[in-house]
Amino acid sequence: MATHTRPSSASALGSPIQQHHTRRRTTDRGQPFRLPAAHAPPHDHGNGYLSGRATTTRRTRTSALRFTTSDRVSPLRAGRGYWRYLPTATGTTFITGFNYEPGWGRLVDRVVMRRLIGWMTAWSFDRLRIWAETGTPPERWPLASVLAFWRPTRPKASRCRRTPRIGNAMTQAPVTLHTLEAP
Repeated sequence: MATHTRPSSASALGSPIQQHHTRRRTTDRGQPFRLPAAHAPPHDHGNGYLSGRATTTRRTRTSALRFTTSDRVSPLRAGRGYWRYLPTATGTTFITGFNYEPGWGRLVDRVVMRRLIGWMTAWSFDRLRIWAETGTPPERWPLASVLAFWRPTRPKASRCRRTPRIGNAMTQAPVTLHTLEAP
């Protein structure tokens, strides 16, 4: 699934998102990470590799990750994904794609989890758009802000495309996604 936010009015250079991303550059191998346990022990943590890239000619920023967990309670098993932001004439466009092996079975994944994860991704990217446009950090918009219907400036998943314009979710995946070490 790819999610595209509407263009932001902020300049892509020097935005809070770019500043954050620049600090996260890694090697081709990727930077190892551990996902925090979502549940009390004995549930397992997840493991993975994260790689960040910046290009100077197009001023794009791209991150890729691979992850896995053996936690039987997790709705996701092994997976991979990327996110990229591109400066445009009118602001910034965010793009993401992900795929994973379902942890709770294919039916639950198709009916519930992929839709929920797609919605959460789109909502999260709208938080990033607000950050780029206004400087308001994403932390200022907790999940409960979804219910603040009287605030038209709140993040909304509906502002984001939920399907790619061309191909599937991984069509625009960066090369680094394929070169990351398996966790």
